[in-house]
Amino acid sequence: MPKVANWTINVGIFALIVASYAANRSGAFLDERHLVGALVVIMAITVLYGVLKLRQMQATFDANVPPKEKKDKKDKGDKKKE
Repeated sequence: MPKVANWTINVGIFALIVASYAANRSGAFLDERHLVGALVVIMAITVLYGVLKLRQMQATFDANVPPKEKKDKKDKGDKKKE
């Protein structure tokens, strides 16, 4: 997600929080409910997008990581105790 979109979402969430607080303080409880509902939906969509993007990034990383070299197995009895 570009920085501009990230900042837009952050500012929008902050505006919804402030607006719902103002609606609560002024007694407009129906407006507050609508604002909080919009806030929950936007945050849920943002989290879902983040999880899906992270899964995509992890799959890309796993596909590009070089294979690990196999380690030689050593006998446990060969180690010296000091």
